[in-house]
Amino acid sequence: MEMIERYIYAATKNVPPYNRKDVSKKLRNVIDKELTKYVQEKEVTNNDIEKVLLELGPPNLVAKTYHRSKRYLISPELFELYASLLKIVLLSIFLAFSVILTIQIILDPSNLLKHSIDYITSLITTGVQGFAWVTIGFALLDYRKTSSKDIQKALHTNWRPQDLPLLPETKKQINRTEPIVGIVFSILFILLFLFANQFIGIFILQENATLMVIPFFNPETFAFYLPFIFLLLGIGILKECLKLIIGKWTKRLALYNLLLNALSLSIVLLLVQFANQPFCNTHFMTELAQSQSEAYETIKMIWNFSKQYALPIFISATLLDIGIGLYKAYKK
Repeated sequence: MEMIERYIYAATKNVPPYNRKDVSKKLRNVIDKELTKYVQEKEVTNNDIEKVLLELGPPNLVAKTYHRSKRYLISPELFELYASLLKIVLLSIFLAFSVILTIQIILDPSNLLKHSIDYITSLITTGVQGFAWVTIGFALLDYRKTSSKDIQKALHTNWRPQDLPLLPETKKQINRTEPIVGIVFSILFILLFLFANQFIGIFILQENATLMVIPFFNPETFAFYLPFIFLLLGIGILKECLKLIIGKWTKRLALYNLLLNALSLSIVLLLVQFANQPFCNTHFMTELAQSQSEAYETIKMIWNFSKQYALPIFISATLLDIGIGLYKAYKK
């Protein structure tokens, strides 16, 4: 009976979620009726099932008799994922600019009107760009999917039940929360690095009750590193999007994960080896000492630890992510 389940899965996997259960039920009833007519009162064998499925035809063609597909910019089977990712992108943009606005108001309350206008302008322009890029990306993905050779092969008259895809393994399914959280944080960091990198640091409350910021990054060289930071975060977003789209750990996804992680690691190692410009604020500890902060010793310890172990931790985390992906893809 597994072949029947595989047939129904193949027929309905591209049917919109809201209609999938109904199509599955109708298709199962048709198969049961055909089997009953074919075997009469005999015991059903795999050969009987194969013959009935061959008479029904390729599963994707059979599905069309129960669900008539239309032309869409983004098809129903991808629209749920598209809507989810679009919400993630727009929410991340809103959160990032809201954080920036809050910091600006705290540090410079006298320019509240200017900060508010900049906030609204940035929110609209970046939101429109985010909407456009997500829509274009999914439209291209949908076009590639509907015109792929795999579908053409499935439509071929030499279709056989043995060609049916295997049922997805629940143990290898990817929890959607994991990639969604990764995408949100990556977009947040992109916007913070782009629009408010000077606010990424330690906030010190001064004697006159105003806040000052001691930035983590070197303001003179940060522009040099910014494209590489965007590239690394972009690779991270691509990796999480692939997890969302594929939905389970497969050998192909594990390979993509390995290649993207290897690319990220290579970029970081090349920067460490050949970039002669300091990434961190070289005056950080001096400025912190001058501020006479009570947390000086604690921050100093964390700062020195981070400078010494950030690279080994990044390398270890990257290798661990590669290993986990391969293990989940290949385990039985």
